[in-house]
Amino acid sequence: MRDSRCLAAVNLDGGHFFLSPEERIPKPYLMMLSTDLYFHKDFELAMADSLHDAYMVKAKNTTHMNYMDHSLLFQDRKQELGLGAIDGKVMINNINRAVSAFLDMYVKKENDRISTNKLINQLEALPETEIDYRIRSGVN
Repeated sequence: MRDSRCLAAVNLDGGHFFLSPEERIPKPYLMMLSTDLYFHKDFELAMADSLHDAYMVKAKNTTHMNYMDHSLLFQDRKQELGLGAIDGKVMINNINRAVSAFLDMYVKKENDRISTNKLINQLEALPETEIDYRIRSGVN
């Protein structure tokens, strides 16, 4: 995110390998999390120290494997492949909707009070999720 061409960042159930007291998140940030990993505390740190807006979407009944096409393609082999119980179509649609809405706002520059509230409403409407966010841009 040090590249000035980067306008926003999306993290699909990954770690925060760049975080340190000296390295804060300088761009709008969306993190989508499964329920089985330990990165949740990282996100709390990232949100607390973020220089910009930060959003977390935690998908219920998921594992890291649900963030791959396996979630949609192998519904009949969930346990064998380490997938969570969430319906694959719901999971893939949640990823698509959240990432699209986030990038529309921050990359297409639709960043105003109405758009901020619209994005939060869109994230809160995702089925089988929990949402948290911190708005630092001063538009909300």
